[in-house]
Order: sequence, then C-alpha cells, then structure tokens
Amino acid sequence: MSHPPIRLPRWLGTPSPKTRSRDGEREDKPAFLIYEWDEHSFAPKPQESRQRAEDVMRRLPERGVVLILGVPGQGKSTLLKEWQKNLERPTLLGECGLLTELENRADILLEILRQDSRRKPRQLIEQLEQGKLEKPVILIDALDELRTHNRWPSRLAQAVKEASESALVVLSCRTHVWNSQLENLFNKELSIPQPYTLLGFTALEQEDYLVQWAEVNEKPKATAKELAKNIKGNAQLKSLAANALLLDLIARVALDDTTHAIRLPASRADFYDRAVENLW
Repeated sequence: MSHPPIRLPRWLGTPSPKTRSRDGEREDKPAFLIYEWDEHSFAPKPQESRQRAEDVMRRLPERGVVLILGVPGQGKSTLLKEWQKNLERPTLLGECGLLTELENRADILLEILRQDSRRKPRQLIEQLEQGKLEKPVILIDALDELRTHNRWPSRLAQAVKEASESALVVLSCRTHVWNSQLENLFNKELSIPQPYTLLGFTALEQEDYLVQWAEVNEKPKATAKELAKNIKGNAQLKSLAANALLLDLIARVALDDTTHAIRLPASRADFYDRAVENLW
C-alpha cells in the first residue's frame, strides 16, 4: 500500500548579526555560522526571522542567485525537490554529488543538470542551453559535494554568475562547508545576497512529523504522540529531534516493531549506538 509523503511546514530563517567578543576583539557574525553538529544547529533561535518556505518560493525573483544553507539531514535536498515540483516556471534540478571527471567540460552547470536524466526531460535542458525558456529556475543541490582542491568550485561560480543574468539559480550547501571552504571562492566571482538557513522543527512540528511517520510505518498514532512527549522531556535528545533525519532515526530506534513499546535512548551515545545498529 502506498502512502503520501510526510509533509510539514518548512521554515527558512535569515539570522540577524550577533556581536560577540573574541580575544578582546568584537566581530559581527550571524549566530548560525558558528556551529554544525551540536544542539545550536538544530534548535531555532529567537533572533532568527522565520519565513515559510512556500512563501519564500512564491516571492523568488525572476533571476539572480539564492543560497540555502543547513546542517546535514535538515531537508535541503527535499526542499529543492519540492520547489522543482511546485514552481510554476520551467525548473531543472541537478546534484553536485553526481559529478564525474569534468575537468575538460566547457559548461559545468549544464553538465550537472545532465547527470541524472530521470529528473528532467532532455528537451528542457536543450531549451535552456538554447535560451528558449522563459524565466527558468536552475536548482543546484549539494555544493558541499564539490571537491575544493580542483577548479570545479571556481568554474561553477563563474557558470552561476553567467546563468543568473537570465535565470534564477538556487544553490544549497551545508552551512559549515560553505563558511569554511566555498564562500570565499564563490564571492570572488559573484555577489550572493543574504543566504537563507533551513530551520529545525519546533516541538509541535516534531509531534506532527511523528504522527505522520507512524501512519506511514503502520504504528499507533497514540504511541507517536507519547514518543513526542517523551522526547520533549529528554534533555539529551530534544535538540537533536529538531533535525528531520535525526528525528526519523530516534523514532526508528525508540519504537519496538512488535509491541510498539517506547524505549527512548538514555543518552546521545546510546542513541548513536542504536542508530548505527538499526541502519546496519
């Protein structure tokens, strides 16, 4: 039996700069730039302005560059797939993770789009190449998969700059990789506006997710609600549960397949051990 995909309101934030002191110096850095794999990555912060992803989608400009950042498992790839499906404009999606050896290829951007022909008709790519699409949107996922020791990042940045003059290019990247490796490389070629960051689930959204997850996985709805309550009261896990991938893993390791009894991990270490065992 097929089930509908789990859907939740997704939030994009544009954190306001936060002044902090280091070695006697003061600097302005958005707070979300500081962390990746710790609780600050997942829990929404009061200083973040929250916008529904579908509202951002409806207000996307006709051309230019939009950057979406987020920690692993937060749902960047899923968001781009949803935008590809729902945008009322010619939209193409490509993944940097599918790149092969392209050192001698002239157009790296088009080659990214060609990597997986199952996701878009070849005719659409040809029309893009010939300049025949009206208000096209190019979605490029997983910039963090680029190998930064070669010329790919700078070549892609140049291609994005050129494409953004007549199309909208939306990029996604892990926050840490963008800040530590790619930001300076891309900024040499083009100016990218304030990025959006994909925010974590609130406590209510976690419960909504678990109820839908239980339906898809044929678990009792009441058990899902009880699991959400238990997670909220667990200081070790509640911040991790704001992350979509980690919340899915928590549910898988906490619910017994036969009795549907809840056995919540006692600590993060216990969760990681049981998650690895569950995956293998």
